[in-house]
Amino acid sequence: MNSNRPSLVGGFLASLLAWSCTTSTPERSAGGEDFPNTLEALGRALAEGVDSSAAWNGLDEASTGAGSSVYPDSSGAIAGRLAVGECVEDSGAGLLPGGWAWMRSTRCADDGGILRDSMVIRPSDSLIRLFVQDSTGSNGLVRRLDIFRPDTGDGFRQKGWSGLVRIETIGIRGRWRSRGEVVLDAGPDLDWDTESDNRLWRGGHLTLRGSDTTDSWTVVPWPETGAPLWEVASGDSGTAFLRRKQFLPSGAVRTEGSLLTIFRHDSLNYPRRFHSETIWSPTLWILQSITGSRPDSSFRPGDTAIYLRRRQAAQDTLREEIRFLASPDPRDRRGDRLLQFRRIRFHSSGTERFALLDATPAGPLDPGTPFTEGKVNLVVERADGEHLTFTGEMAGGIATGRWTSRTDSGTVVLDSRGRVLSTSR
Repeated sequence: MNSNRPSLVGGFLASLLAWSCTTSTPERSAGGEDFPNTLEALGRALAEGVDSSAAWNGLDEASTGAGSSVYPDSSGAIAGRLAVGECVEDSGAGLLPGGWAWMRSTRCADDGGILRDSMVIRPSDSLIRLFVQDSTGSNGLVRRLDIFRPDTGDGFRQKGWSGLVRIETIGIRGRWRSRGEVVLDAGPDLDWDTESDNRLWRGGHLTLRGSDTTDSWTVVPWPETGAPLWEVASGDSGTAFLRRKQFLPSGAVRTEGSLLTIFRHDSLNYPRRFHSETIWSPTLWILQSITGSRPDSSFRPGDTAIYLRRRQAAQDTLREEIRFLASPDPRDRRGDRLLQFRRIRFHSSGTERFALLDATPAGPLDPGTPFTEGKVNLVVERADGEHLTFTGEMAGGIATGRWTSRTDSGTVVLDSRGRVLSTSR
């Protein structure tokens, strides 16, 4: 998972609150001729848009960690741990009615802790009815692992079994608890011992602090046509849909859905569609989505995609729409390029109720690069009924073009900080 998301969302909130506080009572800009203050509203709309154009890439926030993180030991848990290993401190076995037998062992783990395995098996056909493993790590982590059939809760075979197996893991450390599950099969050879062809079908994870959930997510194949996510073999991949819900330290609740190209190892995963909601209260929230032009609204490396972001603070709303070219390397967001940018701002109070910036750079912009060259259009509506527009060009961070109001028009020159440098009627 992307561990830096809470700080990014917090940054969005901070910037939104700062915008809400500073733009509702605009001050007169320095510089320019002695001209009515109405034109300075156009300068403010330009400056706010230029600042936003440098920080737009919502794909930085898309969760992609659903590969190895949902695959807890997989066939290693089934194949390798069914046999008693070295450093046996205690073991036992016995017979049960119906041709079943039980086995128990306690041995050393790789991390210096202790493993305790319990199993019920029918020796006549190697049908495993129960497998449970408890471990106590040297780091204080207590872990429990259960393996069983997901349809009946009954047993499975280590070899020759064509059905699915569910692995559940529970971890406890202090007040923190985690619960994960995966559903997988033994692959075409029906043998858990050959791990490379084992296949994952779905997975999920839940994290709690005390009795409070802090994070939960599930990953399933997409579309859900009965195909597995991937084989464990290196380089194999599948398409998955990830659903995630987080309870952030700031008090916000964040829900997310991502369409992913997913691999066995998280570092190879990349998003193809994304949406999220981060909600602090009914009047304080952020909505984001990224879609492409494919039939399922997804995009691929090198495609053109649309990023929409809407933020609400009290009665003030900010909407941003970015058209961008997705990086040819889907795992390197530094290769994304901004093609067009639109910013719409609504105020419930103050002198400026509506402001729009529509910018088309002279060429694709790298992430983090502000808009300084290209075409720009501005619209500002004031609380007193005044309606202002600007149409012009940006060159070297200076905007030159024609302005209009309901009763007047002329030319104006603005810099990227929003100052009115010169005007004429």
